[in-house]
Amino acid sequence: MEDKESLAGNYWRQENPENYSPVWISTEGIVEVFGSDCPPQYQELLIEKHCPEPVPPFATPVTLTEDRYGSVPRHYIETLQDRTVSHQLQTLMLS
Repeated sequence: MEDKESLAGNYWRQENPENYSPVWISTEGIVEVFGSDCPPQYQELLIEKHCPEPVPPFATPVTLTEDRYGSVPRHYIETLQDRTVSHQLQTLMLS
């Protein structure tokens, strides 16, 4: 599913997608995507600390079983103003 409400795609950068190279959000989009409602000092920290992330963990299938995963208590905090993962996609991922 394409997340049409997410702003991340506007700033998504990757040098070599065919080889699963790391991805990052371009500098001009970091605050808009991750911290538009943060105070300026935190916005500066976001820009300073942002770095490329590996892609394989996003694309590697995992197998979950009721015995292993199902027995672990888990909770999810829905974010209603998230600009990276829309509430609609969050809801879909939880079902």
